[in-house]
Amino acid sequence: MKALIINVAANSAMPQIGGPGPVFDDRTFRYKPIPEGDDVSRGPTYRSLGLTDYVPDPNMTAHYDPEFGGPTYGDYLGNKPNLRRIGTGDLLLFLASLDHVRTGVRRFYFIGWILVAAVLSENDARKDARCQRNAHILRRDDYGFSVFLGKEGQLLPKAVAITRSLAAEAFLPDGKMWTIRNPRTGHVFQDNERINHLTRFPRLVCDERKVEILRNELMRHGNASSSCL
Repeated sequence: MKALIINVAANSAMPQIGGPGPVFDDRTFRYKPIPEGDDVSRGPTYRSLGLTDYVPDPNMTAHYDPEFGGPTYGDYLGNKPNLRRIGTGDLLLFLASLDHVRTGVRRFYFIGWILVAAVLSENDARKDARCQRNAHILRRDDYGFSVFLGKEGQLLPKAVAITRSLAAEAFLPDGKMWTIRNPRTGHVFQDNERINHLTRFPRLVCDERKVEILRNELMRHGNASSSCL
């Protein structure tokens, strides 16, 4: 089994929807998807997703992907080679930046997972009833994407904080240094910056020991269902 770590959901570069979603003291959280462009999608609004209190305009349309009803995740394989290496039996792990509502501290958390059953072309996904809630299907003019259809998947009951030790052990190849500097400025990346740097593109984990570390972390701290994960 391989795992692919994918950075999803609203972040600090999206002030039009108020930045990242919230996480609470008990690690419950709200999944705040990225926004869609104007009038391009039949997808849900932030209001219909119950996020009225967390966005400036709850009538905006959300790009709700991944979605955990199918479960499905849509993306373009052409410019993301690690996505092309994922197939049946592999694991998609979704992380997001979340803001703690009491302390205001922003950090990365795992928020969900999908165990892949099949990778469907756009044409096949459009014909499959299980994919009809995916955000790419709901767009009016979207072409050339693929859909990862899950055998099982889950939006976690509790967010799993991505600590420096977890990221260093499970994200990095053996022997790779955690501490890096910006080559132009000499700035040492802080932990959140380093995690963001590591996950700017989907990050593939092939080492089965590291995949097992990630699976156990989700089950132990995220209340993930263990039947398929």
